[in-house]
Amino acid sequence: MRSRIMVGVILGAVGGFAGFVIQEITVNHSPLLSSSEVSRQMALFGIIIGICIGIALGLVEGLVTGRTELLPRGAMMGAALGGISGAIGIYLGGEIYDAILIGQNPGTLQGLGLFGFILDVVARTIGWMLFGGFIGAAVGASLMSWKRVRNGLIGGLVGGALGGMIFDLAAEIITQPLMNMQGAGGMHEVGGPSRAIGITSIGLFTGLFVGLAEEWFKEAWVVVTSGRNEGRRIILANPVSYIGRDERADVPVFADPTITAQHVAIQEENGRRFLVYGGRPPVPVVNGVPVQGRQLLKDGDVLQVGTVNIIFHEKATSQRVRKPAVDVSRPGPSISNVPSNYCPFCGTMKDAAGNCLCSVPTAGSQAPPPNVAPLPMGGFQFVPSANMPLGGGAAGFQTAGNSLTGISGPSMGMSFMLGGDNITIGRELNNAIALASDSAVSRRHAHIAMEQGVHVLYDDNSSNGTFVNGARITQQVLSKGDLVQFGSSQFRYE
Repeated sequence: MRSRIMVGVILGAVGGFAGFVIQEITVNHSPLLSSSEVSRQMALFGIIIGICIGIALGLVEGLVTGRTELLPRGAMMGAALGGISGAIGIYLGGEIYDAILIGQNPGTLQGLGLFGFILDVVARTIGWMLFGGFIGAAVGASLMSWKRVRNGLIGGLVGGALGGMIFDLAAEIITQPLMNMQGAGGMHEVGGPSRAIGITSIGLFTGLFVGLAEEWFKEAWVVVTSGRNEGRRIILANPVSYIGRDERADVPVFADPTITAQHVAIQEENGRRFLVYGGRPPVPVVNGVPVQGRQLLKDGDVLQVGTVNIIFHEKATSQRVRKPAVDVSRPGPSISNVPSNYCPFCGTMKDAAGNCLCSVPTAGSQAPPPNVAPLPMGGFQFVPSANMPLGGGAAGFQTAGNSLTGISGPSMGMSFMLGGDNITIGRELNNAIALASDSAVSRRHAHIAMEQGVHVLYDDNSSNGTFVNGARITQQVLSKGDLVQFGSSQFRYE
């Protein structure tokens, strides 16, 4: 979200300055204009500034989320709605400005002393606040979401007000002395410097506070942890948000060619969100468990769609599911409605011996991998090669005692024996469990210690966190069947 705010600040400032340059060339600010001509020129002023800031802020969502199809749409809708909103905002702002002045001419306010100065600042601030609010709402409308319109309106109101204050301050410090230097007969327009500072500030603060409003009011969002959009944080603001290979999907994923254009959806219902599966393979998985039609989501859930991993976040459940520093052990997950001849963890058919894709072979066994068939509603089509390595790092592949078996992500199919009192886990090759192929794993991600006969998992201040059964932990006693996640790799503790 910091990137969203930073991008909004930069583009807002650029849009505001571009608007200043264009309007200086186009708009006539001469003090000799008639009142009707002043109204026309101010309307043109509002349209130009609105278009420029609207285009700039309309690009933010596409740049932040990596959804390139949003760039032209955001720019065009930002320009159209920004121009209209700029004209309306400048008109209403002017009307409110005149009403607050109670018929006083702005040039006579100096004679009113401090009261006149405060009256002028308040009037201008409210006028520019409306201007920024209309432009911010236009940016939200370009994303076709009423929640984003609300966020844009609130952010634009605050940003426009602050930008308007700076506009007045610049006018007081720069423009007024220049007017005084001209004397009573001076008729040259000298407001350019204050307009440059003021308009740029309005764009900058509008971009800043629209981003802050998005952060403050967001209800649910996802972080893509693998694939082309790895690391992208995408806010779920629509009633139904689609995940798929379509560029127009709310959460576009491209790492797996078996994923359809709109493979699954996250649907809002009564303030909560459900993962909805359309029925086409591969079957989506939540915390290692295949989804059966609909699955209620909570903060921290790890979604796997094909080979793409996505972490779901939700404010409504973030406090309820967050665990203390030391968690109690708990049984692994279970699932109903899965046929007994299918594994509920990897979704593959068991062989005659009861083995599946994530089974750990017995010592000395060189048996080929079981045949992999999809679940009745669709499943993963992953068939490991006979030469595929099943272990890595110093621990390698062993067959006795407790172990971590990879069931999804880059480490799927790997198994690591948990030998020793301190087992380090991370991306560096000198770790006991080296997950070098998973870019979402930190160099020193976590470690497992043997304490009083049980394994205790510790997170070592990793960037993306360590999860047990979908809940982020700092310290956790492991029980058989627990699902453990480092980065994009998920394991079952056995």
